[in-house]
Order: sequence, then structure tokens, then C-alpha cells
Amino acid sequence: MELNLVNIDNIEFSHSRMHNNILLLKSCRKGEEVAALAQKILLAKFHLIKEVIGAGSEILIKTRSPNKVLEVLQKYKWPKIPVTRWCLPIRIVDNFDLDKLVNFSKLSITEISDALNGLELRVHSFGFIPGFIYLSGLPEILQIPRKLNPGNINIENAFALGGPYAGVYSFKSPGGWNVVGQLPFALFDFENQLPSPISINDIFAIDLISKTEFKSIRANELNFKSYNATN
Repeated sequence: MELNLVNIDNIEFSHSRMHNNILLLKSCRKGEEVAALAQKILLAKFHLIKEVIGAGSEILIKTRSPNKVLEVLQKYKWPKIPVTRWCLPIRIVDNFDLDKLVNFSKLSITEISDALNGLELRVHSFGFIPGFIYLSGLPEILQIPRKLNPGNINIENAFALGGPYAGVYSFKSPGGWNVVGQLPFALFDFENQLPSPISINDIFAIDLISKTEFKSIRANELNFKSYNATN
């Protein structure tokens, strides 16, 4: 498999082809930079590119013209995506995996709440199922490993912890992360298929809320954008 180096948005990648229509870019960098570039490529809507998937240090691009795409990506004037700070209201839920976090961290529920409240997490990437967000910046004391035997996440908008990341499950789904909280609304407008206002590197500041506040937000039909417009 032929291997060459290219520079795209000041990130050096090796590139190779998988079959005739898959271009694989691989960088020695990991984290938000590569994920942010994958999002930029997606948002640029190049007509030669059919699909973009970014994960870790790699970007996979589906295209019928790999050589032309490489040329375009290297010459393109990449914009800077502004970083937005969002407020993320979360209600602690104690009927899922909170007890596992207590045992792992040796912290009380009150101490766990104190560690989470006001914590700023960064959007690392969009994940393995639709509507999932990886968030980096979790304190080591809360970095509980993912479950050896995944189960079912049976609430929507679940806030969960897995290793060095926090994450949000927008839908009920199978999952191996430890659910410790729930958001009162979805982070994406799936029904109307509106573009997400969330970008890689955005900051989520956790705001722990009570059960009463949780119900009030839902009763007032606030969504992610309208809640943040008033906070």
C-alpha cells in the first residue's frame, strides 16, 4: 500500500487508499485537532467527497477521485471554527451507575456532585452512534472504566462516563458507559434535521440541576439553544 505525506490545515498526514474509493488520512496527532479538521471537511461540502468519518488520529474519506481530493484539501483556505461555550444542565440520577462511580472513586455522592458542577469539558468528537458526543477534560478521579459487559442505556439524553471521556447518549441504545446523569433535552434537533450548533473544541460547562428544575425546563419546552440563550 503506497504511503505518502501531505499537509492539510497545518496537520501532516500520511495517506493511503483502501479499495478504489476510500482515502485514509492518518496523523501522528490525536484528539480535537484531527476531529475538528474532519468536521471542517464535512462542512465544506466538496462535491467530490461523498462521506467523511473522523476517529482518533484518522480521517476516512469516501470519494471517486482520491488524488483530486488530496490536491483540493491541501490548497483549500481552511477557516477557523469559533469556540462556543455552552451551559450543560444535568440532573444526577442514582438508579443507574452512580453507585459504581462511588465505589470506584471512593467519593460520596455529594463530593462527586461537587466535582462535576461547574466542570468544563471540551467537545472531542462525535461518536460511534448517531447523537453521541465524546467530551474530554474529565478529572482522573472520575475516569471510571467502561463496563466489561455492556448493557442497555434505557433513558434518552443520558450523561455517562467511560475512561477518560464523558459522553451523551441522545437515544436509548446498547452501551458500556456508566450513566450518572440526564439532560432535560436533546443536544440535536433530529426531528427537523437542523444543523447542529455544536462544533469540535466547543466547551460544555456542567450545571447540576435539581429534579424540580429538570421538570421545569421540560415543562417550559426549552431546548438546547433556547436554554443557552437565557443562561
